[in-house]
Amino acid sequence: MDFRRTILLLAICATAIISYGQCDSTAMILEQYIPADYISDGQSYRAFLVDDEIAEFSTTLFAGVDYRVAVMTGTEVKSIEFRLLDRERNLLFTNRDYDMSPYWNFYSESTQDCIIEAQLDNETVQSGCAVVLITFDR
Repeated sequence: MDFRRTILLLAICATAIISYGQCDSTAMILEQYIPADYISDGQSYRAFLVDDEIAEFSTTLFAGVDYRVAVMTGTEVKSIEFRLLDRERNLLFTNRDYDMSPYWNFYSESTQDCIIEAQLDNETVQSGCAVVLITFDR
């Protein structure tokens, strides 16, 4: 019985290490979509997704700021859908309407709490680390 628990624990640890490494690699690739004059909001938005799972990240957008939100999973461009929702869960943007673009530029006219949802495009990938970068113009 102890042997089985040890094997299970080792498998869980190995999966976590592999997932974390995949997220780091994805974040490095995703940085190519961030212009030099934009800086990160300093947060890490990452989730390992399988099948039709949806990751949900909360953020506050501030009035008078130009933003770029970029998303990716693995090395596949256009393999993840992201949606920006307001606090009442009204859809403000989805990249599905824009050929699954990996980023979106926008200007925030008011300060508001928002939700970013990320979901894999299961026609392209079945699992992967969803990485979201929120950046703003200096």
